[in-house]
Order: sequence, then structure tokens, then C-alpha cells
Amino acid sequence: LDESFASATGTPEAGGLTPQHALDILVALADEFPITGADMMEIAPFTDSSLFGQTSSETTLREGAKISAFLINAMNK
Repeated sequence: LDESFASATGTPEAGGLTPQHALDILVALADEFPITGADMMEIAPFTDSSLFGQTSSETTLREGAKISAFLINAMNK
């Protein structure tokens, strides 16, 4: 994800996807293929390159949780 949505990570990605774009891709994949497993990587709330502190960590965790929830639901189908 773009660093404005996920800066609390070891490798922030300038110009990355928005959370909605990432979910749109995952939905399209889940419509065509069964999702049987997933890895959530690079969420590190104590690593914040934005220097916004807790707000940045909370944003990263929130967006990661949304994507994780989608993946868990998709695996349970």
C-alpha cells in the first residue's frame, strides 16, 4: 500500500496502491480463484517512517486489518 496508508512498515512504498485498489484486486481474484491461504507481511507499528507516530501506526494497523478480514472471509467460503 502507499505510504500514506501504511507507513508503519519496514519498507514504505511511495506511489503504492490505495487500500481500496488492493481490495478491488483481491475481490477480482477471489471471484475467479479460491483463496486458500494468505500472508500479511510488513506491518510493524513500532517502525514509522512518516514521523507521525501513533496516528500512522493506527492507520497501518487499520488498513492491514481490513485486508486481513477480507482474506479470512474469502478463505472461509
